[in-house]
Amino acid sequence: QDGPDAARAVAGQAAGLMGLIAFPAAAGLALVAQPLTTVLVGESVRAEAAGILPWIALSGLMNGMMTYYFHEAFTLKRRTGVMAILMTGSALLNLALNMVFIPLMGLQGAALATVLAYAVALVICVVMGRRYFVLPLPWAEWVKAGSATAIMAAAVFSVPDLPFAWLDLGVQAFVGAAVYGISAYLLNIADCRQWLRDARASLTPAEASS
Repeated sequence: QDGPDAARAVAGQAAGLMGLIAFPAAAGLALVAQPLTTVLVGESVRAEAAGILPWIALSGLMNGMMTYYFHEAFTLKRRTGVMAILMTGSALLNLALNMVFIPLMGLQGAALATVLAYAVALVICVVMGRRYFVLPLPWAEWVKAGSATAIMAAAVFSVPDLPFAWLDLGVQAFVGAAVYGISAYLLNIADCRQWLRDARASLTPAEASS
């Protein structure tokens, strides 16, 4: 009994940490889509690239949550065959949706198809995984991470347009990171204050000896 309970405790901490890192990362990529594509992508496809980048960020978030957290329910109970079937089904659904949406919407359709396929796969993975091993769902930590991400988004949106795309990108990234970091600390997402205290304590002997 201690084994499963200990595994759930560790999994819950990992899920909270995933929210702390993954939520702002995905949102940040979507928020800076315009200046980022201006810096990195040619003018002929810039507008289309900026339009699909938020969808790519969302699909990446869902895929990451599924792959690095919810798949553990199958791995811990050695049901990797079921997990493989689900992944294959997700890929086939993605292919089918691409065949429907790409003729209608082009690259936007491909991005939308991927988001829908990952959303369906994530829901099925969560539901079926709980039959084998009930992973904790740290809603309180995820809500705090989502709230801090929303505050970050509001701060980035408040940044005025700057004359150079690279400057716009740098300022938005700095403002977003700073605001999210402060918000995460104040909300103590995933017990990040203790992490910082531990990190500072581990550096103290080295500083004293130097």
